[in-house]
Amino acid sequence: MKLNRNHMLYLINKIRDGFEANLQNKVPKKGNQYYGYGEFDPKEPSIRDFMEKNEQIAAYIKGINKGKASHEMGYRAINGKKLYEFEQDAKRLRTYEFELDEFYSAIYLYAAGFESANQLVAQYEIERPSTIYDGYYFSFKDYTIKEFVLSIDFSSEPYLATEWGLHDDKSNPLYVGTASLKGQHLYIDLEREKGTDKLKFIAHTGKIHPKERKVTPCVFLGISVHAGNIIHVEAVLIQRDADETKEMTPGHIMTIKKYLMLKRNNYRLKYFGYSNLEELKVKAIPVDRIDHMIGIHRVWSMSNNGDIIQSKFVIEENYTSFLYSNLYNNNEAKQVCLLNISQAINRRLCISTHPDQGTGIITYCILDIPPKEYTYIQGVFCHVGLENLPSRAGYIIMMKETSDNFEPMTITREEFNNIANGDKKLIKMRGKLLEWNNSSRINSEEQD
Repeated sequence: MKLNRNHMLYLINKIRDGFEANLQNKVPKKGNQYYGYGEFDPKEPSIRDFMEKNEQIAAYIKGINKGKASHEMGYRAINGKKLYEFEQDAKRLRTYEFELDEFYSAIYLYAAGFESANQLVAQYEIERPSTIYDGYYFSFKDYTIKEFVLSIDFSSEPYLATEWGLHDDKSNPLYVGTASLKGQHLYIDLEREKGTDKLKFIAHTGKIHPKERKVTPCVFLGISVHAGNIIHVEAVLIQRDADETKEMTPGHIMTIKKYLMLKRNNYRLKYFGYSNLEELKVKAIPVDRIDHMIGIHRVWSMSNNGDIIQSKFVIEENYTSFLYSNLYNNNEAKQVCLLNISQAINRRLCISTHPDQGTGIITYCILDIPPKEYTYIQGVFCHVGLENLPSRAGYIIMMKETSDNFEPMTITREEFNNIANGDKKLIKMRGKLLEWNNSSRINSEEQD
């Protein structure tokens, strides 16, 4: 007979309940006397004595020994320590799956009042049903929302947890482990049946018990079965109703899929295989690919009425980047920039800007990566609307500066000559911006 850890504890508790039912205040302390092994008084109550006096068990032992006396070789008798060891192994999580021989399977089932292991498991599911969750996550590999199933038995902590369906494996591997509740988070540690790899979940449950929560956000950390990459993914757990196989309606499922498709929180880490730090690459691009762009840049774009919007763009040595603009209020005048080099054949530097205090995106920008020696960089941008105005897209031109003695500002056409003050680079920069801006408009009109 094979039982998982929770079923084994349930069986042992049923035996103990039967043993203690008629003892009232005479229940022995846990130890040798309670289980009936080692130095104990056979005249005092013990679980061993309780089992030996059970009529079904007594008949079974008599039949299996076939007339042998208790002192003869091969005589089978109940060892009270066996039950104690099973209980300790289950409680201390030394074993997740228990395999009992025919003798102890029959003894324990009779003692607990069950006719078979199937009856035990069925009764367990009625009294202590596991909580089943349908999990949903975004798969970067397949560009779709996938599902898995997570089962947690909250009857005794640490809780027994089982997962299946997460990995794209024809064998549909089962992961088994435990879950523990710490504060407002549920920590789940699972391992594949054959011990080939592990899987970890961390779920945010809030101030209520996870068994009472219908929707639970979580992340999982595991290994992909295809390339052996480390994956870290956001998922959503939806608890099934106890009286239904799957409560989620098609509309509910579609809501979850929309949510995950918009967020796409999915991270993959590949094995580097590099022998030194100089070989480090991101998306097959050496990390020093834009080292020559480190420094301060003057950024110009053009408003609808022909004014020049001047901003300051700074790339620090570690690629920490900032954009300073006069278009936004004080909280957003300094924007944090995130740099990314596209994976397309023609590499581009993609930049997203965010408020210094917050995570909302203000601007997207795509720039040509310039040669090692350059003066100007061209690019395009789009940003959110200001003060209920429509969002705007346009063209920018950047020039690398040797100092930061310029400020974000709006330069009107009337003021330009005074600002430029005969600086040929600024005059040429304005000319390139006008030329590119006008040619792009003409091309757009021709396509229309």
